[in-house]
Amino acid sequence: MQGESKLELVTTGGGQSRGSSSSPGSSHYSSAASGTESAPSIQELDLSRRKLSALDLSRYPNLKVLDCSSNHLSSLDLSHTPALKRLFCYNNQLAGLDFSAVPDLELLHCGGNQLSELDLSQVPNLTRLFCYKNRLTDLDLANTPKLSKLFCDWNRLSALQLSGNPELTSLCCYANQLSQLNLMGLTRLQKLSCRNNQLHDLDLSHTPQLKMLYCKNNFLTHLDITQTPLLKDKDFS
Repeated sequence: MQGESKLELVTTGGGQSRGSSSSPGSSHYSSAASGTESAPSIQELDLSRRKLSALDLSRYPNLKVLDCSSNHLSSLDLSHTPALKRLFCYNNQLAGLDFSAVPDLELLHCGGNQLSELDLSQVPNLTRLFCYKNRLTDLDLANTPKLSKLFCDWNRLSALQLSGNPELTSLCCYANQLSQLNLMGLTRLQKLSCRNNQLHDLDLSHTPQLKMLYCKNNFLTHLDITQTPLLKDKDFS
């Protein structure tokens, strides 16, 4: 379980400051298909909030953007959409996703489902991943070297290996079961939210670009922020 303890904060000026703000979010653009368009010509399809329990994509071979969020989908077959680059399937009932047919995928927003695993080995071009509020106990990011934004909060992760993700600028991993978080090599990281975990220490010496840090509700007793001169938005309470 998460814990709280008295935190000694080391700053360049020897002082301590606290602040708070809302969690970072995300947005996207997608367009609904016109009823006069032939299916092969459709590249962007918005089927969100349609109360769909099934979805046949076989008529959309050139689809690049799909939004099927906020439906009742328990499965999603992507084998007919090899050109897909952005997928918004959040807030459904998906228990699994197969990305072997969509190697060009760059954005995946699959939060709010029932995913217990996520195989990303077939999507090396992925730059943004939103997989919050699932049932993930492990997340292998070794084959996603271009990843710049990762939102994996509200899962069951006990470890997070980020050594193969040097492009990360935003990391949101709060409300998991992390006992350690190695940030070595993440020199571009600007935003980090790791609150509500089981962290006993947090080394920020490798994140000189860090501007936002939320790390409350852990077991931290010492935090050195002398190597993060840009840090302004922070909450350690």
